[in-house]
Amino acid sequence: MQPEDVAHLATTATLHDGTVVHLRPILPTDGPFLVDGFNRLSPESRFLRFFSPLDHLTPAQIRYFTEIDYVDHFAWVAFVEPDGGLPLGVGVARYIRTSADLSAAEAAVAVTDDHHRLGIGSLLLELLAAVALGHGIAAFHLLVRSDNHAMIAAMDELGAHR
Repeated sequence: MQPEDVAHLATTATLHDGTVVHLRPILPTDGPFLVDGFNRLSPESRFLRFFSPLDHLTPAQIRYFTEIDYVDHFAWVAFVEPDGGLPLGVGVARYIRTSADLSAAEAAVAVTDDHHRLGIGSLLLELLAAVALGHGIAAFHLLVRSDNHAMIAAMDELGAHR
């Protein structure tokens, strides 16, 4: 699939605090937004997401995260427009289908620290699950550190099995 094949999935939501968030499938041109969002993650958030003390994204990682096929590898991005300014990337959720079980995928979510606890991660996961079901994926596998209490709470709220 090409980006234009999934453009119709774009949507907008209003969060419980009144923040308007725009959500759409990631595009190959989203590298700068991805880097900006990554740079706004605290070292702790980076560690919780990547399980290592990552201090930057390499060009190869940026390509891997943005140049996807929209079927076996799908990603949503969330943007806000603070005070009518330029769009600011605040979250990403993705799945990558596993080769061992084509009905399952590994999933991951990252939300910038300045937008934690607004419901963006849960919203991204719900949208991700809807797309996954349409592509024959019935289960997500998420690797979550035991000290990532926010993600564990979000998974419990969505009815995940540990």
